[in-house]
Formats: sequence, structure tokens, C-alpha cells
Amino acid sequence: MSATVPDLVADLAALRSRPELGSTMWRHPALVLRVLQPAVAFALRAAEGRRRALDVGAGYGSVALELARAGHEVTAIDANAHVCTVARATLASVEATVIEAAFGDDGLADGTFDAIRFGRSLHHLDVDAAAERAALLLAPGGVVIVDEFCGERIDRATATWLATIGSSLAAAGAIDASAIGDADQILDVWVGKRAGHGLATGEQMWRALEARFVLDEPFWYPYLWKEAAKHVADPSLASLVAKQVEAAEAALIAAGTIPGVAFRARGVVR
Repeated sequence: MSATVPDLVADLAALRSRPELGSTMWRHPALVLRVLQPAVAFALRAAEGRRRALDVGAGYGSVALELARAGHEVTAIDANAHVCTVARATLASVEATVIEAAFGDDGLADGTFDAIRFGRSLHHLDVDAAAERAALLLAPGGVVIVDEFCGERIDRATATWLATIGSSLAAAGAIDASAIGDADQILDVWVGKRAGHGLATGEQMWRALEARFVLDEPFWYPYLWKEAAKHVADPSLASLVAKQVEAAEAALIAAGTIPGVAFRARGVVR
């Protein structure tokens, strides 16, 4: 997350336009809702009947807040101090605990949770250690909830499609011509991100989780649409772009033209 405004509160029911945040989804409430409402819905379904929930890499606390509102006893953990400050503000209206620590260096006791969620955080971790740690923290019958991103699946076809979207938006004057770049630039950016941050691949995440959990089939969903929409300054146009590009991405994934790069799955501890 790149938004760093001190007074940001990430309550999905109380978002406001933040043009000063520049090219992030947090500038437009409609984009935040389009990204996070499905994540919330999946987390609530997956955690149903499980009282004690841990959100790993909880970010600004939006999903943790909705879990708490649904009656779960929520602990949110993130290693980023600024992010934890925002999460505490987001969660101020509910009973929830925010821990500023790396997962595994948190002082949490084994068997103390019924559901553990990784919200695009697992790919930043040592996946084998994280899966083992999650299994130990869960009580018998506990579930792991995974909402993840696989940057290595952005292939030439995907980059070409995204570059075409960018070119069309730039030609219409909706975004800066350099905002997205051509296919080679897009591929270079994601290769650099993966190398620079040591991001785990989807295969590595799945293999680590499968060793400790019985996993449902993953659901691959459109995610790259926000890479175009977040650059659009006008809120109404950004919302329209998001809707249309997300629909196009979903259709291309369904047709097998491009691979999905984000997936959701649920697993029960073995």
C-alpha cells in the first residue's frame, strides 16, 4: 500500500475521496470498494462459525473491521508501523487487537485461533515457515483463508492487453501516456518487483499450504484492472474504467486468453 496520509481511516462504510493520494486505489472510494468488498465477502463466508480470527498482513484493517462487525474476535497483525497506525484508527469502533510485528515474531500462542487469513501477504513471507506457523496457531478444525496475488503469472499476453488498455486511456486523455507503459515495460516492472521484494510464486505458496492444509480449489479472479483505473483522476471515469476493464479481464481469464493473477482459497488444517 502506498497511501501515507496520517488521517486515513479505511472503514469501507465511511470512505471519502482522497485526490491527494495520487495514483493509488485509495484516491477513489469506488475503487477501494471494488477491490475489498469481494475480499470481505469471501473472508466472512470462509470464517463462518469460527470465533477467533487472525488477519496476517492486515494492512489498513478494512477486512479485519468487517470480521469484527460480524462478531469475530479479531487480531490484526502487520509489520509496518504506519499501516498499524491506520489500522488502529480503522478498528477504533470495535473490539480488536492490532499487533505491530512480523508474522512468527509476534508472541502468539499455538492453538489460539479458529481462522487465519492471509490477504495478499503470504507472497511476502517465507511460505513454508508461514504455513507451518499458521497450522500451529489454529485450533483443531481451524481454517486458513487465502487471498493472494501471483506476479509471475503476468505473461506477455497479459502485459500486451494491459498496455493496450493504457494506450487507449492515454489517447482519450484519461491518463498520462507514461502511466502504464508498453508490454516490455510492464513485464520489466513486475520482474523487478518480484526480484526486489523476493516475492513467492503461486506454486510455492500452494505447495507450502497444501503440506499443512486440505485446500479447496482456488478461484482465480480479475485483479489487474486496478492498474489501469487507479491512474484515472476523475472519480466517475475511474469507476467506469474499473467496471469495464474488470469485466474484460474476467472474460479473458474465462476464455483462457490470459491467466488469472489473483486467487482465493480456503483450507482446513490437517
